[in-house]
Amino acid sequence: MTLYFCLLVGIATSGEITLWAVPVIFLAIYLADLLSGVAHFILDYRRTTPNSGLKELYFYQGSKGSEEYLKQRTAVMKKISPLETIVFDFKVHHLSPGALGRRSFLRLIMPAMYFVTLPATVSLLLLHTLDWIGSLTALFGWTLIGALMLTQYAHSCAHRPKLSLLVRVLQKTRLFMTKEQHQSHHLDLGVDFCILNGWANPVVNRIFRFCRKHGWVFEDGLEPI
Repeated sequence: MTLYFCLLVGIATSGEITLWAVPVIFLAIYLADLLSGVAHFILDYRRTTPNSGLKELYFYQGSKGSEEYLKQRTAVMKKISPLETIVFDFKVHHLSPGALGRRSFLRLIMPAMYFVTLPATVSLLLLHTLDWIGSLTALFGWTLIGALMLTQYAHSCAHRPKLSLLVRVLQKTRLFMTKEQHQSHHLDLGVDFCILNGWANPVVNRIFRFCRKHGWVFEDGLEPI
């Protein structure tokens, strides 16, 4: 996070920021929402590794807060990759959507920080420091990185019974999606995949239908196999 804010300081003090910064920021937020939607349907429909124990976890009949379940989950998670853990969590989310709203902010953003924020920030900071990219380009990348990092938290806020004042403002201004916006996805798992603010849902819905039509989406991937 220190590097991320160092990059912002470098951009702000460059003296190159103009009024073009406003559309650049909104374009980056839109792209982050679009990428979140594409990633969402890929993760939702991605097939899991057979006989990994994920199917048994998914269809577990007892309490998922029980010691037996947690012990079984820990054992299974040790055998699969971090990516497959994220894939499984997306699938389980459809069964227990409220569970996402109970997770901490840090737990929600950590996967994005490892896979996106850290490598992308280091790369962008290096490029900007060497003057290989301008400050507007760096601002676009900085905003995109930050928005991608917050997508799963924004998603969780659509499932939280209580929201902070800041989150309520973000939802009111449509920078975060609302519970009502996101409900359409849970009613039909083939639409409205974007999880930041839903701006890009019309485009992502078309992308998904195109992929489904060409057989690039595995219908049996919604549940672990």
